[in-house]
Amino acid sequence: MDLFIGVDPGGKGALCALTPSTGDIEFHATPNDKVNNAEVFAWLCKRAWLRPLIAVEAVRSLPGMSARSNFSFGYNLGQIETIISAVRHPWIRVMPKVWQKGVGIKFPKKCASRDRKIITAKRCIELFPKAEIYGPRGGLMDGRADSLMIAHYLSLQHGYGE
Repeated sequence: MDLFIGVDPGGKGALCALTPSTGDIEFHATPNDKVNNAEVFAWLCKRAWLRPLIAVEAVRSLPGMSARSNFSFGYNLGQIETIISAVRHPWIRVMPKVWQKGVGIKFPKKCASRDRKIITAKRCIELFPKAEIYGPRGGLMDGRADSLMIAHYLSLQHGYGE
């Protein structure tokens, strides 16, 4: 197995296909109002012959989230898990703290969400300097750093890398 796909299932999440042997990295948005399920399905089908292993971040609702946010989050997660299952790729769920620790990300206590994204992006660029996780104006593209780090975590679990 030489293809690992990490999935950040948020509404502005991303999928990342990482091929450790070549260093190839490809991103695709998760289903949202601009990307439909068929596009994600086709993107995964195109990689089916490589028999990828996929990890989806095991997300959950958080205290203080509105009912609407929780519903949307669960809906997005259900869509991506259904698409992956339909393509018949093997996949697992991985808790954020597990993949973060596995790739060497440490957050200070009471770290704000924005700061967590910045710390994750810095680690991502340390490991993959050419990864396209920033947009044309220099802003961090949602989901990309997390999805790449999840894919990297999988590759490490299967004997690639550090």
